[in-house]
Amino acid sequence: MKSIFTALFAVLTVSGASLGQDEEDDWFYAGARLGLSQAGTHEIDSEFSGLSLSDNKKLGPVGDLVFGRLHNNWRVELNYSMRWNTYNRVDVANPAGLDLPLGESEAGGQQKSQSLLVNLHHRLLGSNDDWSIWAGLGIGLSHIDTGRFRSGGTLIIDDSDWRGAGQAMLTFMKPISDRAEFGVGYRYFRTYPGGFLTEDGSAEFGFSSHDVFAQLTFKLGGQKKKRQAAPAPTPIAQPEPEPAPRPAPTPQPQVTAEPEPEPEPAPLPGPFLVFFDWDSTEITSEAQRIISAAARAFRENRVVRLQTTGHADRSGPTAYNLGLSRRRAEAVQAALIRAGVSADQITIDYKGESDPLVPTEDGVREPQNRRAEIILTR
Repeated sequence: MKSIFTALFAVLTVSGASLGQDEEDDWFYAGARLGLSQAGTHEIDSEFSGLSLSDNKKLGPVGDLVFGRLHNNWRVELNYSMRWNTYNRVDVANPAGLDLPLGESEAGGQQKSQSLLVNLHHRLLGSNDDWSIWAGLGIGLSHIDTGRFRSGGTLIIDDSDWRGAGQAMLTFMKPISDRAEFGVGYRYFRTYPGGFLTEDGSAEFGFSSHDVFAQLTFKLGGQKKKRQAAPAPTPIAQPEPEPAPRPAPTPQPQVTAEPEPEPEPAPLPGPFLVFFDWDSTEITSEAQRIISAAARAFRENRVVRLQTTGHADRSGPTAYNLGLSRRRAEAVQAALIRAGVSADQITIDYKGESDPLVPTEDGVREPQNRRAEIILTR
């Protein structure tokens, strides 16, 4: 994407010197675009679990709303867009821990994106009275929703996140009345890669699409006027002798304002409680759901550290329960690492039966005390 944007920027720069105008145009405009979007293929690879697959999506609709200002050969605009692409096929190279067949198979789900970008367009050829060709670049943010991507009865990924985004556009425009313009164009859109949480760990990929569209825009006021010739230079009068300088005023003491205290950071979510069966360290499906939620909260809140603490009930010997709580903390740590959290950002602790959630007599099997706590810290 960087090479495409660089080449288009060079075209914009060189072409600016080739267009001369005897009139000035300056107006605001608003409008809409409607077209078709062909989303690019995702290569989903998880370095933690070994999951490796790619997808294929059907042609889908794309719609835009724009508001901007035209000034001579330049347009700057705010652009909101939405895309929908239904998954068609999935090609699995390594299913890892998912129940997926190797090779190609049918896929389901719908990928959606909502984007807000600022575009800068430059006229390459033509005028505002006839057909004109515009090239543009845009930069902003896009919210990507993977839309329950699945194959058969197996869910592969259902996650969403904001990503930095950019686009390059080429548009052919023609006025159809004094207040309206019609256009057709092509756009290449792409987000920067980022981590998404699959059902078998974290994977990093970016979203891209090729769009074709038609657009209709309406002028909101504005003007067209002849360029005025530069005025003749005014004769410069000889300056009179400067008076003697006045004494410098006595400097006044400056009052320095006290800096305002920084606002308190928003509270972090949690703690996340992971429960275990009696005398067990096995991660159940419900426990895995809690661990995945903790990993997602860790990424969204940009937390510096994450701590997991293991506990046991009072149904066994004290020394044995201490070791059991340590193994439970280590099991949760391993699940967090598989979910995309770096090992050096996790600390573990274990307290045996010494810190019960529900106080009981010795020897009582209490499910609420067979747990591990996940706490996010800055």
